[in-house]
Amino acid sequence: MRLITILIASAIAASPVFAQQSQRSTNAQGVQIQGNTEIKADQKNVNAVAVGEGNVAKNTAGAIKGGTQIQGNTKIKASQKNATAVAVGKGNTAANEAGVIGGGYKAGQMGVAGPRGGMSSSNEQGVQIQGNTDIKASQKNVAAVAVGEGNVAKNTAGAIKGGTQIQGNTKIKASQKNASAVAVGKGNTAANEAGTIGGK
Repeated sequence: MRLITILIASAIAASPVFAQQSQRSTNAQGVQIQGNTEIKADQKNVNAVAVGEGNVAKNTAGAIKGGTQIQGNTKIKASQKNATAVAVGKGNTAANEAGVIGGGYKAGQMGVAGPRGGMSSSNEQGVQIQGNTDIKASQKNVAAVAVGEGNVAKNTAGAIKGGTQIQGNTKIKASQKNASAVAVGKGNTAANEAGTIGGK
């Protein structure tokens, strides 16, 4: 934990470039929802820092990302408290995610729902859900740090990632407390995941 504190302090002192903290639906490829959607998201004392070139640092609570197609009712209740994501170097990713549908794959075309409730996908990028979805996720005292080149560090709670097809009702209740993911070096991955479907 001392290493994380030092890295955060040095990153902020070097260049206070704060990534956007997301509490909304993103629309990189388009989101299609047929049904009622309820999202309750809360973030408190969260920080995302990216230092260098091409880095990504994210704290995300309660989001439906691009490439998602939902037929049914969706409820997401997500909370983040004392969450920190730091990426230092080139091409690194650091993320804390709670209550997220979609993402986790590179951008591609969105899958299409077939006739009579059938599901078909033009690739493995999007998320297709036919049924009701209920996600309750919380993160408290979590940190994700990536240092070096091409590293990934993630803490994920309650997520349905890209490349997933679900026919039926889904309930996820996930909690992370005092979790840290640190990747130091080249091409490393460090991740703590709770209640996650799909992705890598």
